Amino acid sequence: MRVWHNADVTNRYAVPLYEFGNGGCDQGFGGRDLSYRGPLSICPQNSDIIESRLSWDRLIAFSSVIIMVDRNLAKSATLEQLADYIALVGLVDINPDVEVQDVPTILNLFGVAAVAPPGLTVWDKAFLKGLYHTDQSSRKQRWEVELTVSRAASH
Repeated sequence: MRVWHNADVTNRYAVPLYEFGNGGCDQGFGGRDLSYRGPLSICPQNSDIIESRLSWDRLIAFSSVIIMVDRNLAKSATLEQLADYIALVGLVDINPDVEVQDVPTILNLFGVAAVAPPGLTVWDKAFLKGLYHTDQSSRKQRWEVELTVSRAASH
């Protein structure tokens, strides 16, 4: 399974931060190569900066997601498991190297040692709820997501 998230840098109102200019730039953001120095070079510009230690001025927004499924790898998964796995990895940029065997999650679908659940688990739903119901510009978003997941796990 391969997942590619195409993303743009935006301000807190989802307005892209790329404007055309002629100054060029040599510092990328989010892994982008912005070293081109031609007359139409693209550089991130944010005219909506609010100086704050409570929020971020630049955010990452998905513009599209591409997911390729290996038929041989997915052979042992049910359609519900596969659909839930694809939904989760499509909605969240998940580090594929993170170990999740001890977590009850559909992300264990293609794991070696763990047993995959039949679909999205309470943990998965709480993670998505926490991620999509918190302010992405808040510097405490990670803590709020963790709190949502821990509350759901304790019930």
